[in-house]
Amino acid sequence: MRLLRLELAGFGPYRERFEIDFASFEADGLYLIAGPTGAGKSTILDAITYALYGSAPRYDGAPHVRSDLAGPTDLTWVELELAVGDRVLRVRRSPEYDRPKQRGTGLTRERASATLEERSGDGWRLLSSSVAEVGTEVGSLLGLRKDEFLKVILLAQGGFAEFLAATSEERKALLERLFGTGSMRRLRELLLADAKAVAAERESLERVRDERGARAADAARSLRDGEHEGGEASAEGTIELAEDGEVDGEVDEAALAAIESAIERHVARAVAAASAAAAQERAAREARDAPASRSPRSPRSPPVLRERRRRSRTASCCATARPPRWRSAAPRRWPRTAATGRPRAAPPAS
Repeated sequence: MRLLRLELAGFGPYRERFEIDFASFEADGLYLIAGPTGAGKSTILDAITYALYGSAPRYDGAPHVRSDLAGPTDLTWVELELAVGDRVLRVRRSPEYDRPKQRGTGLTRERASATLEERSGDGWRLLSSSVAEVGTEVGSLLGLRKDEFLKVILLAQGGFAEFLAATSEERKALLERLFGTGSMRRLRELLLADAKAVAAERESLERVRDERGARAADAARSLRDGEHEGGEASAEGTIELAEDGEVDGEVDEAALAAIESAIERHVARAVAAASAAAAQERAAREARDAPASRSPRSPRSPPVLRERRRRSRTASCCATARPPRWRSAAPRRWPRTAATGRPRAAPPAS
């Protein structure tokens, strides 16, 4: 930001119109505002701050910024032209104050006003005419709030001592905002977060590797304690390696994979042997529990043959069966003989 021109009237000790052309000092590079006490040196700085932010540090507790020397018809305003990068802006503000009524007697309240314009060719283009919007837009263009502007750009009397007495965090936040290092801070935070994530992932992988190594060593020790028949030489070597404890520390992924593969082959052989033994035991039990006299069931005869066999069995039974006994319900009368006249004896029961 570069100051180009300041113009004011009825502000502080300045009753009449007063103008400073800062652009004419650019060739000198560095210039000094000097004068006796009460000449209005600090008022110039107050006017710059008031034009930008709508308030001045020395007038924060004062009822108004209007000059006590201004007459009833005198106006109070401050106008500042400044360059921000390649843009040339003009800010004009007028405070709230009481003035005589144009008609009748008494006073009327003059409302505060503010305008923000940008140079466009030979004229000015209005950007905003709202008091609140002008302050927000100027703060956005400068990148500094009022309190930050007063600490790093325009130090009021005693302000430099206040900046030196600020805490480290306050100065850090202020200088970060002033020099635009917020992006570097965020980049640093992202890098730290990525480093923590990578370290956590590495610890997790190492923990998983150690657990795998411990399980491989335990499994190898268990397999070595049992009975093993056959086996490949490489598998036996890897199991001996696991049993010796070399998987507890610096074993690489290839060696760990070889150990696990050897253990899997041993386990597969053990499972196959157990399955074969179980099958043999089951077959022997079934052979023992089966009855010795069991014969295979003959196929069922057709219906015609079954009917013929039934009739044959019925006829055979009827031929060999004893005649049925019968008894009359009434006593049977037998005929009398001619010689004796007595009834004949009943035939013996068969």
